[in-house]
Amino acid sequence: FPSHDRPNREKGIGADGFIRMVKRDGLWFMDYRNSDGSLAEMCGNGIRAMARYLVDHHLQQSGLFPINTRDGKKFLAVPEKGEISVNMGKVEELGDEVDVEQNGHRWPALHINIGNPHAVVFVESLAEVGSLASAPLVSPDDVYPDGTNVEFVEVISDCEVRMRVHERGSGGTRSC
Repeated sequence: FPSHDRPNREKGIGADGFIRMVKRDGLWFMDYRNSDGSLAEMCGNGIRAMARYLVDHHLQQSGLFPINTRDGKKFLAVPEKGEISVNMGKVEELGDEVDVEQNGHRWPALHINIGNPHAVVFVESLAEVGSLASAPLVSPDDVYPDGTNVEFVEVISDCEVRMRVHERGSGGTRSC
């Protein structure tokens, strides 16, 4: 591509990943690939985008319907227009002790699974996190053999948080 026609890797198509929509046994399947080509079990934003596409292009009727993922069947409520909700399944806090290192800091993290693995770190200020151009170091190594998403969360008030995310296979992302 000439430089002025080059796709924008941070804001354009394929920024976080790619969804291939496949019909299997009468149900839609979300074949999600991270931007590095690795497989992901599930993507909450991605499945909503897929559902909107299916309804808008008359491939699926609006209403309540399932989409299969690598994490199993997810049910979505998809109105003809407006916001889509998805039952992501049960959030599991796994008991493993996990630490995350980033920008010269080390924090304890919650080991969470919601279809794909997450290490959730609560920080005093997101400024501590620095750049997410490279993956945070997560230990011990064997807790996440296929990598993990890392969320850095700053609690603003009882009902407001700010967060930054480094997704495995995609890097720092704006989509969460």
